[in-house]
Amino acid sequence: MRLSQKANRFACYLDLTKTSRGLQVRRTPVGGCLGYEVAHWCLASDLAILAAAYYWTNISRVTLFWAAFILTRPLGATVGDFLDKPVSLGGLNLSRPLASAVLAIFIVVCVLLLPQRAGRHPAEINQTA
Repeated sequence: MRLSQKANRFACYLDLTKTSRGLQVRRTPVGGCLGYEVAHWCLASDLAILAAAYYWTNISRVTLFWAAFILTRPLGATVGDFLDKPVSLGGLNLSRPLASAVLAIFIVVCVLLLPQRAGRHPAEINQTA
């Protein structure tokens, strides 16, 4: 039984977000699957939706944290694979050590550039209000 192209892409997307092992579906756009470029943007947009939910909804912060934590695994795997897979499979064909260095530099830059500040305890917030 053949799925329609739209249903096949949706099935690939579900498999992509379900498990890191399911990331094999995005190796190549053949068969209607997503491909690296679309896959990492889909996962990044899911994280952006969770960030918006953090600021504009009353959804539990713990739930949002774990949802984001779960989404970072396939996102990291997709970006890592994109860096080191051959061009014929849609990657950039960097060596594993070079791809690891690129990701490490990115992480260090994010830590240095993104401001970190201590949170406030809920009791402190209630006292000032």
